[in-house]
Amino acid sequence: VPLEAVLEAQAGNMVLRVKGGGFGFYNFSNHVNYGNFDRVLAGYYNWEIANADLDYENNIGLGYMFGGEVITYFSRQFGINIEVNYLSGGSDLNLKGTAMGADSAGMETVNLDFPESRLDYTGLEITFGIIFTNNR
Repeated sequence: VPLEAVLEAQAGNMVLRVKGGGFGFYNFSNHVNYGNFDRVLAGYYNWEIANADLDYENNIGLGYMFGGEVITYFSRQFGINIEVNYLSGGSDLNLKGTAMGADSAGMETVNLDFPESRLDYTGLEITFGIIFTNNR
């Protein structure tokens, strides 16, 4: 859910918008991708095979964003837009659980606790769109 301040300038059939603000999020029905964790743990512990069972805390996340948008209108009712935003946000996960692994020497079980683990929403968002309006 974003909350933005927008500065807008118009020149003929073009609109330029500069945006900045913050966003909040909450993840619904999130699942841990165990395949990725299993491969990392197998490499870290030098196991041939690994299987993790992890739990996490699903927290509300916050972040900030800024970017810009260019709109070109081809008629009073039709235009296209290109928008680029940089987002930086996250939330704490407190990932913990157990992992079992095996190699030629036998099986091993380890307890995992990553209290400083975070869900990271940092990146670039690029949007292309078509605008249909009757407000121009």
